Amino acid sequence: FHQARFLPVATTTQVSSHPRSNLLIVNHAEEQITLTVSAGTQSRDYRVAAGAYAQINNVGTWLGLSQGWSVVKLRATGCFSAYASTVDPGSGDPTTMMPLP
Repeated sequence: FHQARFLPVATTTQVSSHPRSNLLIVNHAEEQITLTVSAGTQSRDYRVAAGAYAQINNVGTWLGLSQGWSVVKLRATGCFSAYASTVDPGSGDPTTMMPLP
């Protein structure tokens, strides 16, 4: 699970009227890992404790992306799993988006 993964994400600053995506990560390693999230020229690191689950809310806004849909690339220093949960603003229902290698 060290290979890069790609996920579609929705970005918004208006969560009451536009979809947003949250990124959920599981660290399978016995030590802290650093997850690098990137899209286009934007890139940020996020540390995940050993054996821990973490969530980055509204990942596109956190990354500095423009409103709309983007594809983010995920890489980590250790074994991890990840998926995006895209939330519908009207119903509040999430849709799970699985990564592609």
